[in-house]
Amino acid sequence: MKQTLHLFLAALLLAPLAVLHAAPPTPGADEVQGTADFDAAAEWSREFWEAADPAKVPVTFDVGETSSRELLAGWQAAPVKKGTKGEITRHTFRWTDATSGLELQVDLTSYRQWPVVEWTGWLRNTGRQTSPVVKNLLAADIRFSGEGFTLHGIEGDDCSEKSYRPYAWTPQSGVSRRFGGQGGKSSGGEGWPYFNLAGPGPHGRMLAVGWPTQWSAEFVGETSGVRVKAGQERTQFQLEPDEQVRLPSVTMLFWKGSDWILSQNLWRRWYRHHVMPLTGGEIQKAVVQVQTSPTESSVPGIQALLNNGVKPDLCWRDAGDGWWPIPEERPYPENAFLNTTGLWEPDAAKFPAGFAPFADWIHARGMQLVVWFEPERVAYTKSASRAYSQPVLATAHAEWLLPGGSHGAYFNLGNPAALAWLTAHLSGVIQKQKIDWYRMDFNGAGPLTVWRAQDAREKDRTGRWREGLTENFYAQGLLALLDGLRERNPMLRIDSCASGGRRNDLETMRRAVPLLRSDFEFPDMENVVAGNQGLTFGLSLWLPFYGGGSRWNDPYGYRSCYMPSFGMIAADVKTWKTAHDEVRIVGPHMLMGDYYPLTPYSVDQKDWIAWQFHRPEMDEGVVQAFRRPEATDDTLTVHLRGLDPRRRYHVTNLDGGREVHTGEELARGHIITVREKPGAAVLVVTAARRGR
Repeated sequence: MKQTLHLFLAALLLAPLAVLHAAPPTPGADEVQGTADFDAAAEWSREFWEAADPAKVPVTFDVGETSSRELLAGWQAAPVKKGTKGEITRHTFRWTDATSGLELQVDLTSYRQWPVVEWTGWLRNTGRQTSPVVKNLLAADIRFSGEGFTLHGIEGDDCSEKSYRPYAWTPQSGVSRRFGGQGGKSSGGEGWPYFNLAGPGPHGRMLAVGWPTQWSAEFVGETSGVRVKAGQERTQFQLEPDEQVRLPSVTMLFWKGSDWILSQNLWRRWYRHHVMPLTGGEIQKAVVQVQTSPTESSVPGIQALLNNGVKPDLCWRDAGDGWWPIPEERPYPENAFLNTTGLWEPDAAKFPAGFAPFADWIHARGMQLVVWFEPERVAYTKSASRAYSQPVLATAHAEWLLPGGSHGAYFNLGNPAALAWLTAHLSGVIQKQKIDWYRMDFNGAGPLTVWRAQDAREKDRTGRWREGLTENFYAQGLLALLDGLRERNPMLRIDSCASGGRRNDLETMRRAVPLLRSDFEFPDMENVVAGNQGLTFGLSLWLPFYGGGSRWNDPYGYRSCYMPSFGMIAADVKTWKTAHDEVRIVGPHMLMGDYYPLTPYSVDQKDWIAWQFHRPEMDEGVVQAFRRPEATDDTLTVHLRGLDPRRRYHVTNLDGGREVHTGEELARGHIITVREKPGAAVLVVTAARRGR
């Protein structure tokens, strides 16, 4: 049986890349695609957008004490611009107030093959005077009529077993639930900016708020339905001439049917097709990564992996002890990466030749270089010529910095000169050092209090309301930075890390992918193995691609960390080889497949947990099942989904054993046996060739 298993693994691992990493499936007439509610999407677009009725436009704000839904009727409406390219149609709406000069522009996007509508609003002062006070700016203010709604979602990342925990909430009249970013990061704490509102009846819609900083969304139960309000959390400002604010983007996917899990798979398919960034015309593939130092000292270790059949795709230089120049005198010597960031050049003492020679070596072997940066924090250090702490850039460009706290000042991405310099500087380092992946971290409590303090200082200085502008300009600058780096480096890939998975909103995900879903991966953390199973269970509902690493040498531990981007830390070569071969099978299915939870969510040590990924275009997938340490039963019955009931399937256990069942039999119930406690099973489910 072991020989059979080895031949099975070899066949899969040697399969053409076009098979293991197929292009996103074209929407077809299957169970998932059957949930697409094109009629609802078209009707909603006609009612709220194409009629251009100011009283129904979802973007709202107040000027003084008057709502935009009253004001826009008196503003001059420009002719609607429309353009279609491929399956995407874009409309641009614009209203201008001749008196104040305020101009609202909304860019609307719809898709011919997907029941998705998206929009982004912009508010600009086109006049010559300071604008009136604008407040309560909302990217979405929408009411859905009916009864029997349920809101499905997950929590954000808080570096614990609670990260990405699913929830279901039933709105009731007079009761509301509010969600939002944490500390200025978009997906930290309980804030996950993606929602699935099921109801009334066999209808539903997903909403995503695309904003990389501090957003807010409130779902309010009303007698006749549900009201949704979403946007930047706080806004009350006056715009100077030519100043412009951007609103968070809003994405809605309309679905029908009684099974909200199918709608999540419709979302995953659309996401792969239209959200994940393209590099060289392709979305990111499933990868294996290894942490390393970008010097010749790492070559023997990597070569040993290669010699033993472990082929990493990414060589990852993380923060570590700092690859940039680190002053000897600093307030917190034990936390180099937290307290010395700011000078983004390789330390000539540590890396006299830079990173390029190492990059050349790995490039010749088909690998890519990932390097950690954190440009938003400019940490404090001691200058030899001064007796006080100061940010390292303060001597030359104090105006580029926002005063911070113990972890340093914040580089003001809302300052055009600062943004231009940083974009050019980082791009120069990326090119000179031959970096393939720009890993953009963002540690500390977050800049929210700093932004708001700056707004208050501006109000004191000018006497004008500026609440929310520092953050808004910063968010625009952040997105422009990511766009600028990719424009200057077309083959560059970007990792969205921000203290783990705390900046994974949709606008960031259009530009980056999360190589690290959470910092919740260290063995001394409470319930970390079962917790990582829970992270996969919840996050897979929304993001097809995410990554992390395993620090365990036992199958239960490292299998709990299989992801589309996977690595082993401090593992022996034999263990690395086993995990590598398995994740080369599992990872692509996790990325490209439909996702089906097979058990309820739980991180309890007494429970089993299991899920399935299935790729309909290949009729193949995987099942992962975990028996926790205190689970008394050594079997679990699962009901597989997405299979052709009439077709026969080979079910291969990667620990040995193979069975053949029809899709109907597997849907009725398949028994997984795991004798070890704790233990894990990985099953590969493959459609048999016709006639076999």
